[in-house]
Amino acid sequence: MPISTVYETKIERLSILEHDGTFDETLGAGVIPDDDAVELYRHMMRCRHFDEIAFKLQRSGRMGTYPENRGQEATSLGAAYALEAKDWLVPCYRENAGLFWRGLPMEKILLHWMGDERGNHIDPDLRIMPLAIPIGTQMLHAVGLAWADKYRGSSSISCTFFGDGATSEGDFHEAMNFAANLDIPTLFFCQNNGWAISVPTRIQCSAETVAQRALAYGMRTIQVDGNDLFAVVKAVKDAAAHMRETSRPTFIEATTYRLGDHTTADDARRYRDETEVSDWVKR
Repeated sequence: MPISTVYETKIERLSILEHDGTFDETLGAGVIPDDDAVELYRHMMRCRHFDEIAFKLQRSGRMGTYPENRGQEATSLGAAYALEAKDWLVPCYRENAGLFWRGLPMEKILLHWMGDERGNHIDPDLRIMPLAIPIGTQMLHAVGLAWADKYRGSSSISCTFFGDGATSEGDFHEAMNFAANLDIPTLFFCQNNGWAISVPTRIQCSAETVAQRALAYGMRTIQVDGNDLFAVVKAVKDAAAHMRETSRPTFIEATTYRLGDHTTADDARRYRDETEVSDWVKR
């Protein structure tokens, strides 16, 4: 038998607003109305101020370990804005912007990191799961939530957030395999910030993109500029529409960067180059 190609594909990268301010009118027209765009950026600034307050609370001994969100606000916020209120948000621990946009009171996050269980008592109408500290376990929960809603005949979907390091966990592969084989509409949203604590992405994944990991499960996938709010919103809107129509899971890799340490218990100066950080600060 001759040699033949059984499979080939490509992975696209979506970028609408470049870090120098260049805006692609063709791709970006109508993605976010002007008034909404202004409010979304105001919201990101409020979330960054919240980060500063939380950091000071930890440093003054009034709160335990805290993971800063600085630099990654556009990822979860864009997703929360693009999804519907009936859709589940299943976070890890760096999605404050999206959770607050959905309606989670800010004090819930502070209570959580202060070790107060009331921080995990979330209004069920918000369709938000509590923060997940163990790496990767929340992805299985997201698949289960979407499967339950599908069983009930709902058109809702679930969106779960995780970092590049979590894609090396067994839970990630089990959740991806389960969702793909049973046609469960879960959006797997990877926030690739370049680091899994002190381990760089190039060690976590030898492929050119983390998005390639979705191909093994037959999932539709795309890479986006995770600091580009317009690109994130468009990618999530497109993914959600596809999922509601086909009941198939999808995968988004958003390349972004955490400007702070992994948590307040970490010192990123021990493994990150300051030039790298300064370059990302400009973005």
